[in-house]
Amino acid sequence: MKKLSIIAIATLSAIYGSNVFAVEVTPEESGKISADLHGSAGEVSRHRGERLKTKIQWKAWSNDMEGLHPHSPKNYQVYKVEYAKPGDIYPSSGNSNEMILKENENGFAANLEKNVPFQLNSNKIVGMYYDEWAYWERSFSADLVPAKNLTHIFWSFLGLCDFGAQRPGNVTLPSTGNTGLVAEGNERGQKILKGMCGQGNLPTESGDTSWQGNDTPAKQQGDFNVTRYDPQASYYGLKALERMKKANPQLNVMVSIGGWSMSAPFHAMVETKEGRDIFVNSVMNFLSENPFVDGIDLDWEFVGSTGPSAMGNLATDGYQKEKERYTALVKELRKAMDAKYSGAQRKQLSAAVSASPAKLAAIDFNSLKDDFDFINIMTYDMYGAFARNPGHQAAVYAKPIAGTYYQQGGQDKVKDEAGNIIIDGQGNDMTGEQTQRGFSTEGAVKAILDNNPNFPSEKLVVGAAAYSRGWHSVSVKQEHDKLFWHGIANGEEVSRKGLGSNGSYEHGVTDYRELYDNIISKKQDVYYDKQAEAAYIWKPIAKVNGNPTAQVETFDSQRSVIAKGDLVKKYKLGGMFAWAASNDNGLILNSMNAAVCNKQANGSYYNFSEDYNGVVDTKVIDSQNGVPTKVDESMSGPVAYNFNGQNYCNSSTPEVPETPESQAPTVTLDKTSINVVGTSDYGFGYPVIAGSNQDSVTWKWERIEGNSDIYLKSYDKASAEIVVPKNLFDVSAKFRVTATNGDKKSGEAFVTVNVVKPAVSISGSNTMASANPVKLEAEANFDQVTYAWTLKQGAQVVANGIDQNGQIKAGLAAGDYIAEVTASSVKGARSATQTHAVKVTQEVQNNDQAFINGMKLGLQFKDEGNRYFITGTVASSQTPTSKPNYSWSPMGGTQESTNGLSYFTFSVEKTSSPQLMNLKVDVTAGKETRQLMENFTVPALSGSAGYPAWAYGNNYKAGDVVTHKGKVFECVVAGWCSQTGQWSQLHYEPEVGISWTQAWKYHK
Repeated sequence: MKKLSIIAIATLSAIYGSNVFAVEVTPEESGKISADLHGSAGEVSRHRGERLKTKIQWKAWSNDMEGLHPHSPKNYQVYKVEYAKPGDIYPSSGNSNEMILKENENGFAANLEKNVPFQLNSNKIVGMYYDEWAYWERSFSADLVPAKNLTHIFWSFLGLCDFGAQRPGNVTLPSTGNTGLVAEGNERGQKILKGMCGQGNLPTESGDTSWQGNDTPAKQQGDFNVTRYDPQASYYGLKALERMKKANPQLNVMVSIGGWSMSAPFHAMVETKEGRDIFVNSVMNFLSENPFVDGIDLDWEFVGSTGPSAMGNLATDGYQKEKERYTALVKELRKAMDAKYSGAQRKQLSAAVSASPAKLAAIDFNSLKDDFDFINIMTYDMYGAFARNPGHQAAVYAKPIAGTYYQQGGQDKVKDEAGNIIIDGQGNDMTGEQTQRGFSTEGAVKAILDNNPNFPSEKLVVGAAAYSRGWHSVSVKQEHDKLFWHGIANGEEVSRKGLGSNGSYEHGVTDYRELYDNIISKKQDVYYDKQAEAAYIWKPIAKVNGNPTAQVETFDSQRSVIAKGDLVKKYKLGGMFAWAASNDNGLILNSMNAAVCNKQANGSYYNFSEDYNGVVDTKVIDSQNGVPTKVDESMSGPVAYNFNGQNYCNSSTPEVPETPESQAPTVTLDKTSINVVGTSDYGFGYPVIAGSNQDSVTWKWERIEGNSDIYLKSYDKASAEIVVPKNLFDVSAKFRVTATNGDKKSGEAFVTVNVVKPAVSISGSNTMASANPVKLEAEANFDQVTYAWTLKQGAQVVANGIDQNGQIKAGLAAGDYIAEVTASSVKGARSATQTHAVKVTQEVQNNDQAFINGMKLGLQFKDEGNRYFITGTVASSQTPTSKPNYSWSPMGGTQESTNGLSYFTFSVEKTSSPQLMNLKVDVTAGKETRQLMENFTVPALSGSAGYPAWAYGNNYKAGDVVTHKGKVFECVVAGWCSQTGQWSQLHYEPEVGISWTQAWKYHK
């Protein structure tokens, strides 16, 4: 380690100001500091800022609500709300009719907060995801989205049903129950999704699932069908998106499926053609029900690797198998969408993908170049409070040296969940360190383009983060002050709450709006890493073990968004998108538009200024085999960054050549392939539109190969019509369009027409129990189709054996049957027939899964003075098919030789202090397993330092400790612990009241 001389520092200070230092750093010095394992974040802020706040609330009672299900949207409305204090959960304003949000009270014109209206004249994507849960605590309804400034809005998310209902029989992966939501701490959300799939009642706010009523938003659905997740937010959100599109016709409304906490079912769904068919058909049904939706965004996080789940690993077949299945899914979905929607009604297909080179290896972008309209690379969340080693979460470029690269296992080859070494598209494996070094915006772009040379860069869209990821306490060595990537995060445990900063609505994640209001606008503690092109906050706190320590937030600023725009120019990318609309105050979206050179609505360029307390620059001094071994880190500042949109957009770039007419024209087509189903009575014409990057060109169309009966209607215009006559089947033709400029330089593009025979396929199980009949699905390769079903046993038609929706009737005798469907269309004479074998058995339905899902563990306690007896009993609402086995694991105590039964009793000797314990039981029924666990507290010996039992209405103060139902609690807020009145016990009884965590916490 070597610092600059006093003379050098003095020179830099004269130029840049007083906040100056420089230090040389090697891998041996970066990240080599011990973490303090104590401390955790405080409460989230719930910062909403000074803006219009809108929220779904229960309507004032009226007679027309009588008998409705509590989740029926008819019980709710979008209201304008206010809060007495920023951190309040519930608004202080009422839900009167005067407060209902009117249709003209919205932000669609980009006129709220700091949004500035833009023209969308750059031909680049400017997109934003909208999180449907923002309707609730964030009080940011879809009505507030600045749609005028967007080419694409992504509604997030649709979920996938996966609860073991009507599941294709040959899927080997267990049903996940969408436990990703539980793994993220959202158990009620899992119950909501289960209810929306028709596999149980929807829970109330307290989690109660006994409520029933009319107009339920749920419907019975089998596994792998897509479903709306939130019954109220999705109802009002989709209505808002439809109005949003009417107000801004340029807007493309996309609906995203999956997301971080709801992607677990993808792994089983793609495993078989039957599973993919269910998914594709349900997506097509959703598009039919919501015709204003312009496309589907697949957000599987992640292909080849399991995201959050309580099921363990799910990508057990390895990334190569999942790569093949993902390719098949995308192609099948693209085919279905194109078959039904063409021309102006054509639907777009996109995907959100990881920025990690290892995860990107699980997607065959080359094979999908014609299927995807574009790809959203999630160039954020690269670092965060899910790990102790900090780094920039959304940097354009990776750091040459950072502590996270040199952790244990960093030199091991990266493997998938099946144990296979991951190989990229060039045949290279990678170590953990190499993967981390490629973890950046540019690294993700290069990983896709280098490994998939046929994939167009114009279809790649990079992401901006309208939020920070942060740690409540990061320590660095004295010489690395403010260089947080060389430090370590302190905290109780490796979890977001243990390591993360307070956050706006979850620990470790703070909205850009809050960063701006509380820190950026006050010009405090904000720094910029020039080499990484990333902003961060270093907010000093007390030293830890003598080391400089601070709260750290890493985020995209306006300056780093412009740096991502430079990357869009450099690689000729398709544009930018951001997560998420509810986090931004307008400045991130403004800078995104400026970064792709959209002018403001008034015709002027966008300019801005940002102040930084310091700017870090990193230079590589030494390297070995291309890997940096020593860097110079220098800090200067304070610095003001001034952005001039006109200068930025008028600068010469590869994207806009200075003399384009001296080069050959580039030709693009709105489609490069046309798939046609032949007819027997008349032909069809298919328009194709060409475009060029040069204005004054002449056009020429010609058929260059294939069937000569397929012909062109025009030859010398940018648009042409390709005609497929009747009675053509299983033939193809290829056409070329040429654009020639005044310098006689030409560019060309090609479109292929494939004509196939009418066909119909049947999907569904080949076996069924007589008492549990299956439903078959037919899909023709042509539209405006009607289906006619028959069921035969041998040569005999079974009367009413199958209805015209493909549902086989119950009660059939055991045996072999043939289901036959004939598909026909009046749009051109098209007809096709297909058969499907079905074996009917009298097998008893396996009820083990239902038994396992219905289990609950109950505890009973008996106090015998010096000993405390605990009896655990497992009960289920369902009867299993197989005999269950119970394996009990008490924490402490004496076993009473009841292991293997559904009940278990043991005792614990009492001590002078209460004892926190738990009881676990692993239950097996057939092939199904599940673990249940309950925590409890053994009270102290009488007359010792035990705690009193909780009593309703007692006058508690903060810090008081009580016992209740076998557990120990500590009062947090005296006013709530001691509440009396009509609703107090319902809300604040420890571990029972729906808002008890506001008053009490578990006592450690």
